[in-house]
Amino acid sequence: MVVDAGTALTITAVGSGGRFCGGRIAPGVALQLQSLHRHTAALPLVEPAAIGSCTPAPGPELSHDTRSAMVDGVVHCLCAGVATTVEALASTGVISSCWLTGGDAPLLRPVLEHALRHAQVPLRVDTNLALSGLLRLADADTTQAAHR
Repeated sequence: MVVDAGTALTITAVGSGGRFCGGRIAPGVALQLQSLHRHTAALPLVEPAAIGSCTPAPGPELSHDTRSAMVDGVVHCLCAGVATTVEALASTGVISSCWLTGGDAPLLRPVLEHALRHAQVPLRVDTNLALSGLLRLADADTTQAAHR
């Protein structure tokens, strides 16, 4: 399973033999924070550059200021959705690992690691997973061409 945490948070499940098993899409951290600001009367805009300074705690600790509480709420909700999906797919044998990638991966990682601490599925993190995959494909193509 690949969780790409960017503008949108996408979950893509691939089963054995590379079979596409489906996915989920939700608004990412910045989109959710923008929505909270735009569609409420008093919540402030948390600028993308300020999100990192509002790093949520992975455990049950709650935030004590509005901006941090907003980031904390969004990150914990996203990670809960990922954790629920991981647990459901792992219990049915659809997935055996979970990859976290994308620009918001460092922000989500500690909370997701905490949420998955009892799961039987390892969490792997590669913020450049798509590029790494493309490089592997390019290397494989070069190797195959050399053997022809």
